[in-house]
Amino acid sequence: MLSMSVVPPLLGLLVTLTVFGSMVVVGLRRRRARDRLIRGGVPVRAVVVGVRRRAVDTSWAHHPVVRYELYGRTWESEPRDGEHMPHPRGRRSARSEDRSVGQTVDVVVDPRDPVRSAVPIPDRLAVTLIAVGGTLGGLTLILGLLALIVTALGRG
Repeated sequence: MLSMSVVPPLLGLLVTLTVFGSMVVVGLRRRRARDRLIRGGVPVRAVVVGVRRRAVDTSWAHHPVVRYELYGRTWESEPRDGEHMPHPRGRRSARSEDRSVGQTVDVVVDPRDPVRSAVPIPDRLAVTLIAVGGTLGGLTLILGLLALIVTALGRG
């Protein structure tokens, strides 16, 4: 039978594992959806026509807006992971808005919904979520189980 003194640490362990497990699940789902778009998408050449700034914590992320032609129509979208596009000719400017307007980029477009697009580069956020969640979740599980075993042995 479980001692009542073991229940709070066990609940804490379960909550922590749930958080790290959720990180892995979100990363895997994000990667799967993006890979599906890239595998089944139509590659097109697009031109960056603008940049939208979005607040991220205490900084800004710059998301390009691209224009391309598909099915005889002109479409605009904000490609998934576009904020990680390389700078033109490898140079960095002080103003990220200036760096890419007019730049041509390769994007992959969803043929069923041409407003959905992605830049065909690795999804850094998904990889980070999977790696951090898996690593910290595994370490938490190992250390938590060791702590519970030591606690149980110390009482017995």
